[in-house]
Amino acid sequence: QEIEDVIKSCSIPPWYRCRPGRLHERACSARVVNPMRGALYLDQFKAGLRLPLHPLIRQILRFFRVSLAQIVPNGILNILGFMSLMTEHKVEPTLLRFRRFFRLHLARGTQEWFTFMARFNSKVLSGLPESHHHWKPNWFMVEAPWLDWNVEWNLHPPKELNTIHPGEMSPEQEQWVRSFIASFDDDEEPPNVFDLVTNKKIAEYKLRGK
Repeated sequence: QEIEDVIKSCSIPPWYRCRPGRLHERACSARVVNPMRGALYLDQFKAGLRLPLHPLIRQILRFFRVSLAQIVPNGILNILGFMSLMTEHKVEPTLLRFRRFFRLHLARGTQEWFTFMARFNSKVLSGLPESHHHWKPNWFMVEAPWLDWNVEWNLHPPKELNTIHPGEMSPEQEQWVRSFIASFDDDEEPPNVFDLVTNKKIAEYKLRGK
C-alpha cells in the first residue's frame, strides 16, 4: 500500500514499474544483475525525490560516482533544498555551485550510504532532521526500459572528488558564493529546507525531469 501511495502522491510515471522487493533481492548490491532494475527507498520520496530525475541530480550522481539508492534522505533534502534555494534567488543551480556548498560524506554509522554535508562555513540550509528512523527496510524495486541513474553501488568513491581545484571557480564566482553566505544574518538560521522542498515548489521550480 505504501508503494502505491508514493506512486500516486509523487506522480511516478507508469513506465517506472514499482514493486516490493523479493526475498532473494537486496536493496544494496555492488553486483548489477539488471541495469534496468534498481532499489529506491520510500523515505527518499518523502524527502522530495521525484521521477524522472532532474538533470542536475543525474549530474551529481555521475560526478560523485554513487548510485541514487546510496543517498540517504537527508542527502536528497540537501540536493533539492539547494536547487530550490538557487531558483528562488534566480541563480542557476549547477554542479559546480552544488560542489562549492556541499561535499559527499559517509552517512553516520554506515559504510554503504552517503549524504551531502555543508562545507565548512558554507551552510545555506537549516532544519534537517538528525536522522530518518527505520528507513532502510522500507525499499522497493523500480524497473523501466531505461533508468536515469546507475544502479551499481560504489562503496569507495574517490575522496578527491570533494576537492575544488584551482581554476574551477573564477574569482567572481567565489566572491558571489561568499556574498551569498554572508547575506544570511548571523543571528538567524539559513532557510529551512522543509520550506524549500514542498510539493508546490517541486512543481513550480521543476525539480524533476521530463
